Amino acid sequence: MDKKNAYLVGLIAAAAAGLIAGLLLAPKKGAELRKDIKEKADEFSEQLKRVVKKGKEKAQEAEDEFQHAIG
Repeated sequence: MDKKNAYLVGLIAAAAAGLIAGLLLAPKKGAELRKDIKEKADEFSEQLKRVVKKGKEKAQEAEDEFQHAIG
């Protein structure tokens, strides 16, 4: 894993940990807290899917450029 990927994974993990800690420390009832966690997890999942898709597109572009450069 190169430095950029490691940084991205670390950033995502830190954001998720902060989000979960914030939700768990908030003074809410159990059902309300579970609902909030599910909503935030769904939002995070969608954001992660977009990041992964964009990363795959960039990787494909880089591969195409490399293949074109080497002939």
